[in-house]
Amino acid sequence: LTHQPFYEYHDEILRLRQQEREEGSGVIQHSKGLSRLSGYLILSFLAVSGIVTLTLMFNPRSQFGIGNAVVVSATFGTSFMLLYFFHWVFHRSDLSLDAVIKFFSAGFLIGVPTAFIFEAILFNVVIAFLYLFYGFLGLVKASSLLEFIKRHNRATWIVSEILNAFFVAAMTEELCKYYTFRSIEHPDLIFMTDMDIHQQADNTIMRSLYPVSDDDAMSTFGGASTARSRKSNRRNKQPKLGEGSDDKIAQDQLEMMEDEPDERTLSQMAGAITVAMVASSLGFSCAENFVYVFLLSDTTVMQKGAILFVRSIFPIHALGAALQSLGVIRKYILKDESVGVGRIILPALILHGTFDAVLMVLNCLQEETWNYYADDMYITEFTMPLWLSILSWIFVLGVVAGAVMFYKFGNRRQMHFIYQLESDEIEDDNIIGGGAGSGSYSLQTDDDSYNNHNHNRAQRRRNKQEEKYKAPKIV
Repeated sequence: LTHQPFYEYHDEILRLRQQEREEGSGVIQHSKGLSRLSGYLILSFLAVSGIVTLTLMFNPRSQFGIGNAVVVSATFGTSFMLLYFFHWVFHRSDLSLDAVIKFFSAGFLIGVPTAFIFEAILFNVVIAFLYLFYGFLGLVKASSLLEFIKRHNRATWIVSEILNAFFVAAMTEELCKYYTFRSIEHPDLIFMTDMDIHQQADNTIMRSLYPVSDDDAMSTFGGASTARSRKSNRRNKQPKLGEGSDDKIAQDQLEMMEDEPDERTLSQMAGAITVAMVASSLGFSCAENFVYVFLLSDTTVMQKGAILFVRSIFPIHALGAALQSLGVIRKYILKDESVGVGRIILPALILHGTFDAVLMVLNCLQEETWNYYADDMYITEFTMPLWLSILSWIFVLGVVAGAVMFYKFGNRRQMHFIYQLESDEIEDDNIIGGGAGSGSYSLQTDDDSYNNHNHNRAQRRRNKQEEKYKAPKIV
């Protein structure tokens, strides 16, 4: 939208990340690293929210009062609060504030409209298929089958709701969330565009939508996106002293290549992926809550607040994004090429589908109970039976607790392996630098020797991946 290249703001992001490691930084400092697009998104959100709220409040024909304004603020506030704790408190140095704003906005503005459109299309396709199926049964005079469906109406209803939960709602939304995340191009996640995150080259940066020159990329990114690639770049592209170049000029060029490098570890890169996916899902959840509370429900302010509360205490979308991040990290950080989109979204699909299925089946039981009581002419109001309410909470809490335990188990195993890779990187760097604990790297000019070492190290990494790492299996 703004045609702003990466190098214009990523240099400030790297500087802030370095400052965060050394002395910490606040919101004011991080706001200086925002791109023009992030600034426009913040101003647009404040302007639209203020104009809409004031218009509805002072419009005499509107039923929008102070209570509704509070519900609107709570709708956004819950997502912002979760994002504050997850990013700002725990992962501030892993992913920039600029990236968080863009991923959240993408989930809010792109993910939800896309999901609603595809869900509507898929739902109508299913309905059309069912009408054709019933018409076909009528043509072939399969009266026994039609009679069987009518006799087992409740079971048919429950099965249809379960299929709807998994294959219409959950699958569509999880796919939309994943591809919304993948559609955003940001320099903090530029390592996901290259097959080898340990040997980033200058042309990786050139793959942005608005490429920059080699000199700009070198001076801004330090020649690479990771500390490991920076060292590789220093060995392979450094100006050789004593070959027609002045020593001071060569040293200045070497310092220019190392200016503000992105020195995130593998674990920090993994954290950046998780934060970005959770930010996108929180934007998706915020927009969905807004739609359900204000557009799809004609209730009182108290009932709207209750709906928002129930939808907020079970952050299914954020938890599903965290489960998806396990597969993305395995694919792009641990370099497991066998991981595809299906394996990435499968745990989130099981969580989301099971959660929706439980609620839909319980809704079926509630409506059946209501129809039973409605036969009594003296019943004017219906309250869900206590046993059904308790059963609902037990199932919902069980699904969420199971997903949390699965994520913690998978994340613990994954991070253990990542820490192992990082320790191997330190050992390899010490070998190249002339011994453990030397604290420096020898500037080798023997390309064959260095390439052979890289080949051996890559082979060891692949062997360890095959032998030691096995992701938790989904049963």
